[in-house]
Amino acid sequence: MGIRRFGAMATYALALATGVGGCYTKNDHIREPLIQKPLMTESPKQNPVPINSERAGKKCYYQVATPGQPFDYALWQGKRSCAESTCAPPQPTTLKTNQEVIDFEKRANAVRPKFKKLPNSEKELSAFINQAQKDNRITRAKKGDRTIYDAIQREIDSARPEQTVHIVFGFTPAVEGQTAFFNELLHKGKDGYKINGITHIAEEMTNSAQAKVDRYLFTGDIKLMIPLESRRWEGFDHSPMASDAEVKERSRTFEIAQTECIDMVMPDIPQESRGSMDFYYLLGAREEYAAEWVGMRLNPGTRNVVFWRWGASHAEKNRLPFYIKIQDPDAKVVSVVLNGGSYVDAYAFDRVLRGLGWLDDTFILKLEEGDRDAKYIFHIPTNGRERMWGISTIEDPVISHIFDSPAKK
Repeated sequence: MGIRRFGAMATYALALATGVGGCYTKNDHIREPLIQKPLMTESPKQNPVPINSERAGKKCYYQVATPGQPFDYALWQGKRSCAESTCAPPQPTTLKTNQEVIDFEKRANAVRPKFKKLPNSEKELSAFINQAQKDNRITRAKKGDRTIYDAIQREIDSARPEQTVHIVFGFTPAVEGQTAFFNELLHKGKDGYKINGITHIAEEMTNSAQAKVDRYLFTGDIKLMIPLESRRWEGFDHSPMASDAEVKERSRTFEIAQTECIDMVMPDIPQESRGSMDFYYLLGAREEYAAEWVGMRLNPGTRNVVFWRWGASHAEKNRLPFYIKIQDPDAKVVSVVLNGGSYVDAYAFDRVLRGLGWLDDTFILKLEEGDRDAKYIFHIPTNGRERMWGISTIEDPVISHIFDSPAKK
């Protein structure tokens, strides 16, 4: 486990040093080097079906049954070996102890980029935001315009045709409205716009749910879907419960994906595989595992565009984006933190916005390349929704909690 992951880190270090990323085979389950033409699903009983086609008749490409193959044959396009009921590969090897994570992180730190955090002093942060405005790094959005769509679409369209694109969205748990915003990106909703080219959504849910989600994607039978409900995370009793409206929007993400032919991946570590790790160590183990599991699900020979729906603490550049780059140094990874509608008295960023009179504005703040927190902050105002009040118990975050590598503890 440690040797092959260390080899991937060495490839990442080369990409950082030279500016050139390379496609590689990490293990038997990770995709082979990209080929020049779309991969075809093979079946002796019917003509091949190109992957990633928008529709096959009225169905998504992965909803076309292939005689003699399991129902999820088209959902696992990488190197695979289909059993009688599934083509899903074996799960990645899991980091299970604090020490395993520490050892892994020590090697990761050798190639981990050096970033700076946003200032948490309100005076310094206010000066930072004012300077960003002078530098034209703040773009305001008006209701019904394409400002946010265009910013995301440019990131996708500017990638090379064969390059995988990951957009990592960082959500504040339970905040009503952020998932509704995410859902509007996936299809032509109320404003009539959508992001083009999305192939996958990675949800922060354990992959023990993957088989049920695959069945739902294949059949459209909502009864096969896993029921979603509001819950508190163990050890985080201060966090609010999600409203009924927010839980409904979470369910709508799956429904929209099924309609729009977007594959969905549940890449978090199964509960039974988490061992007895402390919180800080489990965070890194989960992110490394998720990056590997999503890599298994990608389609060779075509551009993959993955939208990650994860907590904001995972989205900063030294967390999930870093682990994705270890898995695929050639990938383009863009991190976006969603802000607004939450703990205005706990987040320094929101306190500054309140002082500036910007809490009810919608805008994009593009951070500098050396900033650790994200590439973009999308501020989405509450707009009449109930604001989630509360006080953080972990330091004084700027826009989200930032956790250092366990190896530095």
